[in-house]
Amino acid sequence: MNRRRPAARSHTLVAIAASSIAWIGIAAFGAAAHAQVQSGPPPAAAPGLKPRPRIKGRAFKIKVDSAPPGAAVYWDAGVTPAPRDYAIAGYTPLTIVVPGGAVRVALELKGYRPQERDLDVTRPGDLLVTLERASAPARLELVAGSDGGAGGAEVSVDGVVRGTIPNAFEVPAGRRHLEIKKEGWKTQTRWVDLGDDERRTIEIALERAESPSGTLLVTADGPADVYVDGVRKDAAPAVIAGLPPGEHVVEVRRDGVPPWRQAVTIIPGQQAKVVAKLAPAPVVAPAAPPPVAPPLPPEPAAAVEPPRTAKLRLVSTPRGADVAIDGVLVGKTPIERGDVAAGDHLVSFYLEGYTDERQTISVVGGAERLVTAELRPQAVALSPEQLEKRKAGMSSFGARTLPTGAFTADLGLGYPYILFARLTLGVLTTRSLGLDLGLEMQSFFQMWTGALHARLQLLEVGPLSLGVRGDGGGGLGTNGKNTAFFDLAGIATLDFAGVVSFSVDLKVSTWSDRICPSADQSRNGVGADAFCTAYATNPSAFPELGGADPSKNRFSGARIYTGLTLVAAIDHRTSFFARLEFIPGAQVFVFPTGRIAFLDKYNSVMLSRDPFYYGTAGFELKY
Repeated sequence: MNRRRPAARSHTLVAIAASSIAWIGIAAFGAAAHAQVQSGPPPAAAPGLKPRPRIKGRAFKIKVDSAPPGAAVYWDAGVTPAPRDYAIAGYTPLTIVVPGGAVRVALELKGYRPQERDLDVTRPGDLLVTLERASAPARLELVAGSDGGAGGAEVSVDGVVRGTIPNAFEVPAGRRHLEIKKEGWKTQTRWVDLGDDERRTIEIALERAESPSGTLLVTADGPADVYVDGVRKDAAPAVIAGLPPGEHVVEVRRDGVPPWRQAVTIIPGQQAKVVAKLAPAPVVAPAAPPPVAPPLPPEPAAAVEPPRTAKLRLVSTPRGADVAIDGVLVGKTPIERGDVAAGDHLVSFYLEGYTDERQTISVVGGAERLVTAELRPQAVALSPEQLEKRKAGMSSFGARTLPTGAFTADLGLGYPYILFARLTLGVLTTRSLGLDLGLEMQSFFQMWTGALHARLQLLEVGPLSLGVRGDGGGGLGTNGKNTAFFDLAGIATLDFAGVVSFSVDLKVSTWSDRICPSADQSRNGVGADAFCTAYATNPSAFPELGGADPSKNRFSGARIYTGLTLVAAIDHRTSFFARLEFIPGAQVFVFPTGRIAFLDKYNSVMLSRDPFYYGTAGFELKY
């Protein structure tokens, strides 16, 4: 067997070279196809737009790109260019062909401010435009304070009446002026600074206004009605409060006699007194007494009045959310309220970093009710600069997950897996948590494997992030070989300004390998390697198999690896990665046995001994 190794190794090197050339050819073909699509003929002019004139004289290629990509590109040349008079030339990244001289390029992307650039074109070049996110309105919610005094107060934002408290308003980001008015209460004004897409809840507490009014005490020489300024107020004797300062006309009226009138001056904070003297009413003969009705039967006993209040238990996940009932804050979850009036109520839950939740509930007097809320984390809104910086530092390696919707493509070479490829997609991003999913492929030619992988970001504090990663899959090889595996790792990553990241991980890896065809496979014509039949005649030549016939047994195991990974950004689209993986203390403090599939005796592309140190290096594309 040893005499054939040089030939086997030469065939292996040829296979490696051929495969590498094939991969490079595929990548080059994909890049060429991408360039052909982006630099192809521009779309035909839409109805109502001018046809683009032919380029006269020398023409130049300009590569136009934007951050983020996908922006519509318009262009025009000349002294007074009007790019939007023509159809969209395409979407970034895009290569356009323009004449020499003055050229104006315009870019538009929904949710971002339009941008224009004036160029003096004398040679081919590149144009990269960073788009600014358009200002998103802020959301301002006003609720009454615990005393409830602000309930129903009128709210004006920048001098425009917007409604009453409690309420929520969408307002432009920036410095906003609030005015809160309610009769009998002091008007409150304040300035509020709101950021783009910010959500702010403000509790409003009003102070009662000092009463500028006076009171009037009216007595009369008998029963009579009291009128002030022609409006009936009460029956004499009466104390009439809340009269504005100044002169008022007081009338005291009694049927059958002329009214009594007097002008009275009201002083703020003081009480005025008047005594009305009316002429006696004429004597009227008493009317005949009404007939006596028969006695009514006794009324039945009154029904017991149902309770008017109920008890609420309010809980949320996570705990500590502010709770408001009908716009009035009542405390933080978990909380109990035993004085909630029967009827319909609006219950609101608020917690920083989570989406607000509102529920309309019906309360039955005397009953007890549990109200629960499952609060959802708010999505992260990154600025264009933060988004581009994060995209530049994106990687499928490490603890930090990809932004939602972003993806990476990895291609590398290494040992023991000669070829390595991976696709990863960002699925969820919150303030600290993240999730991405993907698939990957590895091969050492005599075995090809595929796997699904998932990564969960648990924490991000400044440049440090922590997470876990798992993958599972299997593969098939030549002459009846197959494998199944599962890995789980904890990861810590330190990021250096989005340019370089360094990660350390601790991984548990399990596997189950078959290196010879089973009896059924052999009966069906599956060929076997020489060692499969040689074992039957000379088992002692294969001590690493531990007496297990490879035609009848699988070879399974588990290891703990430490991994070190370095990722360096080349530009905002490309990064370089290098990864080293090893068994801590192998051949020094611990002496593990080699994995059968990683030995030259059973796989000709491997070394004669399992080295327990493995590596991969390559390039990563980021989108």
